[in-house]
Amino acid sequence: MGNSDVFELNFFCALEAKPLARLFEDRFVLDDLKSLGAGVSLAVMDFSNERAKAVQLLNKLDIPVIAWLMLPKEENYWFNLSNSVLAAEQYHRFKQWSQHKKLVWAGIGLCIKEESSWGNSLKTEEEKSAELLQAKQNYLQLGIQVHDDGYRLELYRPATVVAAQHGRSKLLRKAEGQLELVADRQIDLLFTSLHRGQNQAAFWRALAGAQAIGIGLTGSSVLFEDMDQADPLTWEEFTRDLRIGAQRGKPVYVFSLEGCARLGYLDRLITFDLAAPIHAPLTKQKNVQRQSGWRSPKRLAGIATLAGILGGTLIFLRRKKTR
Repeated sequence: MGNSDVFELNFFCALEAKPLARLFEDRFVLDDLKSLGAGVSLAVMDFSNERAKAVQLLNKLDIPVIAWLMLPKEENYWFNLSNSVLAAEQYHRFKQWSQHKKLVWAGIGLCIKEESSWGNSLKTEEEKSAELLQAKQNYLQLGIQVHDDGYRLELYRPATVVAAQHGRSKLLRKAEGQLELVADRQIDLLFTSLHRGQNQAAFWRALAGAQAIGIGLTGSSVLFEDMDQADPLTWEEFTRDLRIGAQRGKPVYVFSLEGCARLGYLDRLITFDLAAPIHAPLTKQKNVQRQSGWRSPKRLAGIATLAGILGGTLIFLRRKKTR
């Protein structure tokens, strides 16, 4: 892949134990990861032997692997504002498992949905506010613990959180109590396959302030509800989003490794040209023109011409006055 030496590529992998074992039985998947110099952010939703063996294999091949901490299936996978205690317990079990299996991690990844399961519960607003505050404190403490244990922390932010960040000032977000963990890297999950038919220029706007981006989806996943599933990104859509991130110097995280393997995208990436032109959405092109404003070449040339005319006129008038 062109310019791969300066481009950081990672793949999310979110499979249950048995499918995970089958994926890494495919030597071509491992060879492609090595050729691409890519890393893996592996969803850790159980502490099975299959998952441990997958990590050990990646360690042996010097393929960086990040532990994306999740809850087991019976707890609905995702960390949220109602299960912060479970999240802390899961991290404790993760450390014991990693030590027992001698697993090496390049970092810890967290994705916290800023929602709760209170719904129409009988709890008062004061009770909900107190629990919300406690949940935020628990997650902040979890982030501190991750760093204290010597791990690098990555925070995966869903598109809804990214939109909220863009729509609110930092002061307002703090007043609303929005969760803000101190992470070494924030990855904005800009999954364009879930937003087909919408204004794709929003993707470009969000990209500008992102430290890293997540693109996808390249296949269905147990992590998403059926109603949220969409047709996977076509090769053209996938490579467009990939180029957008790469050409702007952003690390890119692809969801998912298993989807790319199934669609045959992995081996195609080996000879893929990252530097090819990108056809931006029309709205983005207009925004670029608007943002560049008077600094555009045509505008500068026009200003220079006007300045020359005015300068010449002033000189002519001064000479005429002295005669």
